[in-house]
Amino acid sequence: MRSRPFSPRSRSTSARSRATSGASPITSSASGCWTFTNTVVNSVLFPSWGTWTRPAGRDVVRRSLDGLIAFLTHLFPYLRRAEAVGYLDAANADPFVAAHLVIARCGMRRFGFDSAATVAAIRTALKCAAVAAGHPRPGDILVGWTVLSPGLISLPAPSNRPDANVVVLTSTLRILRKYNGSHYRFLHQLDAAEALVNRDLQLKDAWDLAKTRILNNNPGKEVPPEQGAMRRILLARIHGFYLQALAMLPTGELQERYHRSMLMGGHCYGPLDPVSNIIFNTVWHEQAFPASATTPAVQMISTKCLWRVAARSLYGMVSFLCTRYGRLTPELAVQLLQVAEADLQRADPYLFGKLDPDSCAAGFLQSLLVERERPPSSVEEAYGAAAVAAFHPDPSAQRVFLGSSDAVSKLKKGSETLQLQDGRVLSSMDIEIASEIVKSASSHQQQQEPEPEKLSKCKYSYRLEFRDRFWDHHQRVSDMVQAALTRFNKTVVSFFYY
Repeated sequence: MRSRPFSPRSRSTSARSRATSGASPITSSASGCWTFTNTVVNSVLFPSWGTWTRPAGRDVVRRSLDGLIAFLTHLFPYLRRAEAVGYLDAANADPFVAAHLVIARCGMRRFGFDSAATVAAIRTALKCAAVAAGHPRPGDILVGWTVLSPGLISLPAPSNRPDANVVVLTSTLRILRKYNGSHYRFLHQLDAAEALVNRDLQLKDAWDLAKTRILNNNPGKEVPPEQGAMRRILLARIHGFYLQALAMLPTGELQERYHRSMLMGGHCYGPLDPVSNIIFNTVWHEQAFPASATTPAVQMISTKCLWRVAARSLYGMVSFLCTRYGRLTPELAVQLLQVAEADLQRADPYLFGKLDPDSCAAGFLQSLLVERERPPSSVEEAYGAAAVAAFHPDPSAQRVFLGSSDAVSKLKKGSETLQLQDGRVLSSMDIEIASEIVKSASSHQQQQEPEPEKLSKCKYSYRLEFRDRFWDHHQRVSDMVQAALTRFNKTVVSFFYY
């Protein structure tokens, strides 16, 4: 596969034309080519829906393309619509082949093809695709393909034979009878919820068929550039690290003190794993730059603020690697971090001075770094560049804290003592231990609280308005969460107690 700039409009036209490849004379308004195979199978699954009136202004081809795009963008939320169109065009409008291309292109090495999370995501993507395609009964698409999924490997390969549609029809009927008896009984006499009891959407055949079709695909097909999607994947991974750190910190301390220090200086780069780095950087920032005594406790942390600190951490790690290795471009640094799962220990083979091949996980890119040059810049200098790129309030202080060899050894020992890699919830005593570890590892003196800033009337009014908006939003979110918890306790918890 090769990549070059592509026109979303021309790709959309091309993908739309490919979406007609599965059409047949028996296609109805309830059919679409966006499920596991083609319109012929959909017409067998839903034979009585040909009389449904299709949405005005959209023919079956347009609706099929809309369904294909919805399937791919819901399965991969970081994928833009234009990128989804490009992958579908390269995959000949085959959604599972397109999914394979996305996974390979974006370096998703740990994608669980048969995991429960993937099955749940594909079930949701199928429903969204049915809605986008204007299907009269979207839920039944999932029901039909759940029944058919165990026997997909038995379906004949696409061919140009005159009787190809008849062969597909016969095979589909055979599969439905094998796994569910008469498919007419299934479609007309069973409730959708009843039909899904004790049935799982089985994806092995679908993925295996997609791999086979990739081998037969034109190797010269263009695919969208991976940089945009890869950055969004990496940012989502870093955001996940912050959610893990939030879950580990004790509630009281997080609400009163550490929410502020996490958002201002709790970056995920450092000498430990990303989650441990967030926790120690958060504790250190609170010690070095304590909040004023009037800082109020909060019940929530803004999602936008959490994404913002995740983005700053990404900027910092890219700057760190580019400073360490002069020939490394930001694009290559993003690829390196994606393969290393946003972990500097794995991305930089010389992070601790000597080459550590066991910690290297980025294959060709890391071997390229090792063979061409040893890092010309020190770790401390790279941390300084990272702090500047991450908009840290005092880059020089963070540079000294993270770059000191003495601090690294103490932080590693502290991480082992607190068992941070186990993901356990920390207690108030654990936070006190972490504070003592950070205090012994840092030479930075606690800064005095700055003098109050004198504001103009305009700035003062703006800050008051911003503060009031925040607390209004804070109250709405708190009320919604409390209502959801109350409802959960009444419906689910009471089931176990009464």
